[in-house]
Amino acid sequence: MFRTVLALSLISTSALAELPTGHRTITLTSASERIEIGSIDFSGDGPTRKIKVQMRDDLFKDHFLSMRPFKCIEGPKHYCHLPYPYEWKGEVSEGDLADLEYALLFVQKEPSAYGINLWHGIYCKFTLGADGKLIGVLHEVDMDMLASPPKEGEFRPISYSDINATAAEGQWLPRAVVE
Repeated sequence: MFRTVLALSLISTSALAELPTGHRTITLTSASERIEIGSIDFSGDGPTRKIKVQMRDDLFKDHFLSMRPFKCIEGPKHYCHLPYPYEWKGEVSEGDLADLEYALLFVQKEPSAYGINLWHGIYCKFTLGADGKLIGVLHEVDMDMLASPPKEGEFRPISYSDINATAAEGQWLPRAVVE
């Protein structure tokens, strides 16, 4: 009996959850603030889901930074969305949420800064919660590696070893929730 209880307690809660289906909301959060930045549609069944992300046009302001157009959420820091410019599959599974993470790449900048630097990238690493919510924690990453196309067939040039965990209190909106 004890072994059975112990074995059950070792099962990951994410293994008990299922991927979302249908239309869901994407929210960036802090302890005191929640900003709905867009939505995501999950389609299909089985072990994978196709995803289609739509950012809220009314929330993002147009900025022309370092000779490129960006759409930014303005606040104590600007979070500028960086649409992944290269080929990707656009699907997720319980053990692989990277395409969602690539759909939500941002570069942060000070409001007074004239340009933008890709080494101030934000990568939101997601996990699947027991309740089916996708919970993301923002990490810093140098996105200069995206300045040139990845090798053919390499869909994800940013690896988890490239991202740096940041203290939640150091970020304006340190978490993302898909629900």
